[in-house]
Amino acid sequence: MLHGSGIGGEVPRLRWLIDIPPSAPPTGATVAHRTGWAARVH
Repeated sequence: MLHGSGIGGEVPRLRWLIDIPPSAPPTGATVAHRTGWAARVH
């Protein structure tokens, strides 16, 4: 998942994927959406 772009740039993304805001329940759709978004970013 890390492509040598620096920890400083990756940690916020990983935390965004892990930390689910109260307005977004941890549903399968939410996880799939975030996973797809991260895949497009990388």
